[in-house]
Amino acid sequence: MPAFKFLDKFLQPSILELSSKEVYKDPKSIFQEVAQAKRGVTPKYKTLSESGPDHQKVFKVGVFLDDQLIAQGRGNSKQKAQEAASIKATKILNNLV
Repeated sequence: MPAFKFLDKFLQPSILELSSKEVYKDPKSIFQEVAQAKRGVTPKYKTLSESGPDHQKVFKVGVFLDDQLIAQGRGNSKQKAQEAASIKATKILNNLV
């Protein structure tokens, strides 16, 4: 089909080039870069609480710079809670809230 030939010829090289680069950064990496640039500190994450049955846990995590709690996040895994806290903390350090 002509459409597939066109896509293969013109878009595939760009797609392959973009996919080889790390364009996406996860929220924790973004917050770490912001925290180090603005405060010179690497963030630390601490689980503040866990609730619910084992198959439906909800985690509350805090992100700290030194001993200062910057933000909290919730999620159905520690990773998701950390990401939620990172997103909030990035907004706080960038004065977006």
